[in-house]
Amino acid sequence: MLNLSDPKQHNWRQGATVSLRMPGLCITDCKIDPPLGEQDALLMICHDCDICCQEREEEPTFECMPARRIAEADFDGNLLAGRSPRRLQLRLGDGEVYALRANERLMVARELFEQTDCNSPAISRENLDVLRLWLRRRYDRTSLPTELVERMRKVDKILHKKLKARGDAVCTVWLKVDPEGELCNDESYTVEFYFVMNVDDYAKPDKKDQTRQAAASVSAALAKCDGIHSEGVQVASEADIRLDDLHELIRWDLEDYLSYRSDNSNLTPQA
Repeated sequence: MLNLSDPKQHNWRQGATVSLRMPGLCITDCKIDPPLGEQDALLMICHDCDICCQEREEEPTFECMPARRIAEADFDGNLLAGRSPRRLQLRLGDGEVYALRANERLMVARELFEQTDCNSPAISRENLDVLRLWLRRRYDRTSLPTELVERMRKVDKILHKKLKARGDAVCTVWLKVDPEGELCNDESYTVEFYFVMNVDDYAKPDKKDQTRQAAASVSAALAKCDGIHSEGVQVASEADIRLDDLHELIRWDLEDYLSYRSDNSNLTPQA
């Protein structure tokens, strides 16, 4: 039996792929819809410290998430890099694409992991960072004024279309909004978008050009939105974004539309 408290004795880590053929694992007992197939797997999402916790009674189960293998034709650039708070796509193993949903979680008995070691390739550092960011944003993300979101429906459609087709180079989409509260019909928002690329892609002329083309399309859509004063769509490298900038920038969550209510009676972000 593996001593999970000693990380030198095993390879179980956050992001590890758990085979559905793991001895003792019975997926049919779990309510998963649609059911997982032979090419699917589980992804271990609990923290490394929880895996190695010495008090077994404190961590009797480990949290996992179904990872469904999908065809290359179903690859969606919108779902990379944690852009959607509810769905994620990752390339694992030999480059196969797997799809995850934030509301699908399984608790698997610790004993099963003590009986067999992880023999799948370790998740890449880049994918692990994306996974951690995506898991955190399920509960920690900023809401936008409902009135602003309604005015920018045209922009959202263009943004989805462009990022789905050529969004692999865009890590995150940020925006500045002034003001950040609800407005009346005769008032306008001032909005500026930022398409942020990772440093390596930003250095590639073809990647930067395709991102600039997407930015131009979004900028044109912004100009057609009533009640929106656009200050443009910027293309920037991650290296250009300072910690100080994050005080003003709001991350644009694809698929996330609801926000603070205009009466301000309940300032709880809606999702």
